[in-house]
Amino acid sequence: MKKLILTAVAAMALTMGTMEAASAAKKPKTVIHVVTIKWKPGTTPEQISGALQGAETVANTYKGITRVWTKALKVQGSGYTHAIVMEFKDEKALKDYTDSPAQKEWYKIYLPLRGESTTVVLANPEIADKLGVAFLPSIPLLASVAGAGGGFLGLLSPASGASA
Repeated sequence: MKKLILTAVAAMALTMGTMEAASAAKKPKTVIHVVTIKWKPGTTPEQISGALQGAETVANTYKGITRVWTKALKVQGSGYTHAIVMEFKDEKALKDYTDSPAQKEWYKIYLPLRGESTTVVLANPEIADKLGVAFLPSIPLLASVAGAGGGFLGLLSPASGASA
């Protein structure tokens, strides 16, 4: 009987440890930066292609970016047609990217063409705490909407998608 109980306890401990390890493996320390774009009227497909290629080039000049996606399969929002996703190795890499020479160089191509954009930065709670980002239940989303007249910074509600 003791062997049966010890075996059951050992099996439960092993299962719980495996589940915890699997859960931790699904929480990377990277930070995801998502930008959806509405181009200025008259922006040509060639200009858009150049801006997207510029985003891909940034990853080669700024070592804190680990991956870039530039082909949007679906973009929501009236007039928004493209998206760019950059994965940063950690929160420091994201912070250091702001106003970096790599970002400034890309902005020379991108900003003159951008009509409006929305930005969502995603991180796991442990990372976002270091960034100083407040959370709504379960999904941390920090959104910034920038247009010609300035910007808006706020939190998106996971349930409604509305700004809080």
